[in-house]
Amino acid sequence: MNNQSHQGVKDDESSCKSSYKRLYNKHGFFLSMDTEGNIFGQREKHEHANFHIFLMSDGEGVKLKAVSADKYVAMNDQGNLYGQDDPNSDETLFIENIENYYLQYQSKKYQDWFIGIKKTGKPKKGTKTKSRQRAVMWLKTDCS
Repeated sequence: MNNQSHQGVKDDESSCKSSYKRLYNKHGFFLSMDTEGNIFGQREKHEHANFHIFLMSDGEGVKLKAVSADKYVAMNDQGNLYGQDDPNSDETLFIENIENYYLQYQSKKYQDWFIGIKKTGKPKKGTKTKSRQRAVMWLKTDCS
């Protein structure tokens, strides 16, 4: 999905709660998910970039839930990112790593693949990611 089509979406600060986080990558994009479950990068802050980040009780990873879509970030066996309704899917579990002050979200199921947004704002296939790429380096910020 083209990130240009989402530029008209306005940030709804009333939907911004202190528990929500935004992920901002080194290419200058916020990780975002629309209500259909499409993942994209957006340069401006808006409601599609608000996430709940859940630490699993067993310490085995995190799950990223898009607030406006009510779906979880997932990665399939082709390396594509998508919105998943089922929170118990193993494709929604990621390992949060720190690399040079940045966070990386590595797929628990597909260990060599990471969540990434290319410099065009499109999602990067997990099969094309490596740990030191700018596309997979994230800063976690508060929603406000």
